[in-house]
Amino acid sequence: MTEYFSANLVLVRGPEVLQRRVSLRLPLNGTPVTVGRGKENSVVLETNLIFSSQLHCQFYVRKNTEDVLGKEERSTNCDSPSKEATRASCKRPREEAVEDQYSVCLIDMGSSNGTFVNGVRIKASVETMLRHGDAIVLGGMRDIEVGRPLPMADLPAEIVVWRLAVKDKDEEIFDFVATPPVYLRADFVEGAEKQLALELLRSQCRTDLAAVQSVNSSTQGSKNNEQPPPRKSDDVRGNASNKKTSTPSPATDEAIPISRSLTEGGQETARRSGTIAALVESHETNEGDAARALAFDSEASQSNQSLSRTVASGEAPKNSKEAPPAGAAKGNTRKERSVKTRSVMPFGSKTRIY
Repeated sequence: MTEYFSANLVLVRGPEVLQRRVSLRLPLNGTPVTVGRGKENSVVLETNLIFSSQLHCQFYVRKNTEDVLGKEERSTNCDSPSKEATRASCKRPREEAVEDQYSVCLIDMGSSNGTFVNGVRIKASVETMLRHGDAIVLGGMRDIEVGRPLPMADLPAEIVVWRLAVKDKDEEIFDFVATPPVYLRADFVEGAEKQLALELLRSQCRTDLAAVQSVNSSTQGSKNNEQPPPRKSDDVRGNASNKKTSTPSPATDEAIPISRSLTEGGQETARRSGTIAALVESHETNEGDAARALAFDSEASQSNQSLSRTVASGEAPKNSKEAPPAGAAKGNTRKERSVKTRSVMPFGSKTRIY
């Protein structure tokens, strides 16, 4: 069971419409109690405290570390019959109250207008130990720096002052000074509500974004754990590449047909072969091709004239030991002309034989 340390914030300066006492129940285990105008705080301040922040400060208790010398002095004072010894100082150690064993501490949570203890602004996020009767201002002046005092002689009406009262202490009568009531304007209230709604929306968006990122990371991890598809074997990949890169083989050159006029013997063949043996049509129209075509025609003409004289005289051709028969001569002559005509064709030309 958690025990509590009881204390009060007593109003000593402010409008009469405010409550005069704010109760603080501080757990002895050191759990802080938040104070501010926001509804999520442990102690919610009134909206008329316009200088206070949504999350203004924290109160908590800390166990005192009293040395032996202090205990001996207190015991001596209790044994003394002097009437000046107070009842609190004459308590025995075994009868020591909880309020004497713990101290109240205060931490400012970065409020806009600051927190003041006994008129001096304290530093944010730094522990400040309080004592019974200390004056506390929750929201003073923004322009005052840390460590600087408030102008107590000329305080605005909006500044409210409290005093810390610890129970089981000798009750002290705190003087109260009433100030004119201060009300928030409608536009200020509307702006504060919009700001609060915006903060809640941002908080919800951050929560939703974190949930989405968590789902995406888990999904990505499951995808990475899946096994990849099996790879194709080398033979299958080779066949596929052959199918993709296969090209048709080029067509072979067709044989040039020989006209029947060359197979006819006699003077007619000789005359026709002497005048038109071959017509060379070159794809290129340069001077070299033209010269080769003229040389080819001249050589063919001389060869045909020589063959014609040989056939007319009935003599055997040169470099032959025996004269071939007439029929054989005609056949050999035609074959020789055909072979000779095909052998002298230039590369890349087309031949028409009449």
